[in-house]
Order: sequence, then structure tokens, then C-alpha cells
Amino acid sequence: MNILIYIAVPIENEQTICAELKRCCAETGDQLIGHRVYKEVGEVLFVVCLAHQYLLTKHVHILNQALQAQLILSFQPEQAQVMTISSQGNVLAPHNITALLKGFPLQPSESWFPAIEDSEKAYLCINTRKLNHQQISWLNSRHLTYLPA
Repeated sequence: MNILIYIAVPIENEQTICAELKRCCAETGDQLIGHRVYKEVGEVLFVVCLAHQYLLTKHVHILNQALQAQLILSFQPEQAQVMTISSQGNVLAPHNITALLKGFPLQPSESWFPAIEDSEKAYLCINTRKLNHQQISWLNSRHLTYLPA
């Protein structure tokens, strides 16, 4: 299982916070793995996957400062199994993973988000170690590959 931190940011702070998250992740060995833009509410959600659980304390301290300075709206640490979903090399599917994953059969408390640097990749966060049969069939029927991240 992985430790993730979900960070909600006002859309006007997206570039500043993204740069700072990348800098911090380079320093700690963590990964900024994804983001999702919610234009209708003016927010961006960033997702960081921690390299080590003990790094959570460092991130919480920095994020609390950013929250107090109103640079971010909120943050939420969470434990989840992270799967990588990819359409790379799939000539039958469009290359936009966001369009491909619409309708994916999520279970309660599960989520997916596009990778921040690769339009053909997404991350799926599940509460169990493996996908269920319905999810595996759904991905296979669309010729998408999936692996633990």
C-alpha cells in the first residue's frame, strides 16, 4: 500500500504550487503523480505518492504552512494501492486516457486521475491489493494495461 497526499489548490495558484511540489518531491524522492482540474469550482487537485511513510510528517508541516498562507485549500493523506493504467501502444484506443477511463467501475472510496506528465497514463487508487473481476474485464475489453505502480 502507498501513502498518497491529495492537495486541493485554487486554480490561480496551480503553477506556483506545482513547481513547489516538484521541487519538494525531487528533494525527498517522492513523486508528483497526478492532477485533475475542476474548472467549474476553480480548483486543481494534485496527488503526491510518498517514497517512505516517515516523510509524511515533513509534508504535513509544509502543507500546514501553505494552508495557513491560503496558498492551498486543503490536503488529505490517504493509504491506497496504486495501479498504473496505460493506453501506450494501443492502436485501438484513443490516446487520451481521461476519455478512455470515463465509466470505469470504481468501488466506494476508489478514484483515478490522469498522470501529470503523460496523457496516455492514469493512476487508479484502490483499497485492496488487486482489481476485482469486473474492473479487470473492463480494462481488458478496452485493451488497457494495468500494473501496480
